[in-house]
Amino acid sequence: MLIFHEARLVVFAVPRTGSTSLHKALRPFADIEFSNPPSKKHMNVRRFEAWAAEKRPRTLSYRRAAVMREPLARLASWYAYRQRDAVAGEPTSTRGMTFEEFITLALTETPPPPAAVGNQHFFLTKKGGALGVDDIFCIERSDVLMSYFESIFGKLELPHHNGSPAVEIDLSEAMEGRLRAERAPEFNLFDHVAEAGRLSVTREA
Repeated sequence: MLIFHEARLVVFAVPRTGSTSLHKALRPFADIEFSNPPSKKHMNVRRFEAWAAEKRPRTLSYRRAAVMREPLARLASWYAYRQRDAVAGEPTSTRGMTFEEFITLALTETPPPPAAVGNQHFFLTKKGGALGVDDIFCIERSDVLMSYFESIFGKLELPHHNGSPAVEIDLSEAMEGRLRAERAPEFNLFDHVAEAGRLSVTREA
């Protein structure tokens, strides 16, 4: 997460949405950066509001921006990312697991470590389901995303960073249907964002 006082802006880092690349581009302009541990870098809306209320109350009024990714593609990215050699043998590794098994685990009430990847709708909403951000972009429309930030900070370069290895992704029609049904709020939110590459809302106080 990055905070910019002059621009009165908070930029959230939704995991596996290109947030690391975006933050690398924006970092030189930030007044506050949360980079480690990952739990702070990827602080969600609810945790941010609790932190800000105690530590930086004025930032609660700042405009908030975040990036989404098509939900199934994001899950595929998580699955592939946890196939890499660096986490082989670790509790979070997905090696030896099919993508279908990964999705099945991700849909359980308390997913085990390999499939504990959260969902974007929960990340971006307050308790009760109201959106807690003002502008949401989809990484698939990087032109819209970069146009917004360049209007604030000037010309930027969006580097490719922290990508996932190429792996075979296979998901049955039945499981995809179940995923879309059980994660309907996330898929629906993304569909609204993807229409124009950006969704701007009037955030509730």
